[in-house]
Order: sequence, then C-alpha cells, then structure tokens
Amino acid sequence: MDIRIDHYFHQPGESENAAKLDQMAATLKDIQMNQAELETALTGVKATLVKVGTEIDAFKASAASDTAALQSAIAALEAELANAGGTSPGATALVNEITALSKSLDGKIDDLPAPG
Repeated sequence: MDIRIDHYFHQPGESENAAKLDQMAATLKDIQMNQAELETALTGVKATLVKVGTEIDAFKASAASDTAALQSAIAALEAELANAGGTSPGATALVNEITALSKSLDGKIDDLPAPG
C-alpha cells in the first residue's frame, strides 16, 4: 500500500493573478482578431485603390485620344470652311466656341508621357 501526500503552498493573491493572466490572454486574443480584421480591410482598400488608379489611367488615355481626335476634326472643319470661300458669322462663331471648348478640355487633362 502506497500513500501519497501532496502539499501545496498558496501565496496570497494567487487567484487574483490567475484571473489577471486569463484576462490578459483574452485581450491578446481580441487584439490578434482585430489585427486580422484590419489586415483584411486594408487589403480590400488596397485593391480598390489599384482598381481606381487603373480606371483613371484608362480614362485619361481615352480622354486624351478623344481630345486629339476632336482637335483634328475641328482643324479639318476649319480647313473645309476656309476652302468653301467663307462662312456665315454664326458658323464661324460656332467653330470658335467649339475650338475654345476643346482647348479647355485638353487643358483639364494632363498630357500622357511619351512612350518609352
């Protein structure tokens, strides 16, 4: 027959420390979960910013192309009107307005850098 005696010494406040350690562990778990949520949110924001940047670049390229085509069409119209021997004052005023509008549009959009 074996007899075993276990004797434990308990320090004052030991249960309070254990409770504090449990609380700290729970807080750490919450922080880690919040960190993961933050990373997920930031990943989504980054994807949105990349998408918007790509869309802006595509818009700028399209707008620059459209503006160049518009200016070319205006120049061709001006040449045709000049070869026709003159136009009415109303037609000339409209061509001038359209020319001013196209230049205003072109001024609002940065020129694309030269390829290469």
